[in-house]
Amino acid sequence: MNVPERTRIFERLERCSELEYILIGDLRDLLQEPRNEETDRWILAVVDVLLETLPEAMQLKSDGGYMADILEECPRCAEQVARLQREHEHLVDVLRCYRDGLRRRRRDRATELRLRAGLREWVDAIVAFHHAENDLMQMALNEELGTGD
Repeated sequence: MNVPERTRIFERLERCSELEYILIGDLRDLLQEPRNEETDRWILAVVDVLLETLPEAMQLKSDGGYMADILEECPRCAEQVARLQREHEHLVDVLRCYRDGLRRRRRDRATELRLRAGLREWVDAIVAFHHAENDLMQMALNEELGTGD
């Protein structure tokens, strides 16, 4: 891959990451609002955009293999990288299920409470996923540079 192409990919990934960060914050805020039609529409809109952004970001990260640079520097991290990739796929699948639930117009109060609680758990899980991803990158960087033991 040539340098300009790689730069474009990094720029797209950065935009996806920034949008994802904003959307996750918005979703968290919306879930704290009282339920009404307008809030429900916004939650669904945010979830829809997240479901476009999350797979695109993963595809960009996977160009050449998910965390290929990390695996090159830290081959023993292969199991952790595979686990993170599976976890990301699972998180996207779970969010799709919540979106399907949000699209149903008729929901009783118990279903609504479960959806909102589930979405709050999902937000916590995606944040934890990003922390785990960053921790793994930091560990690989430390191995590459040496930790000065």
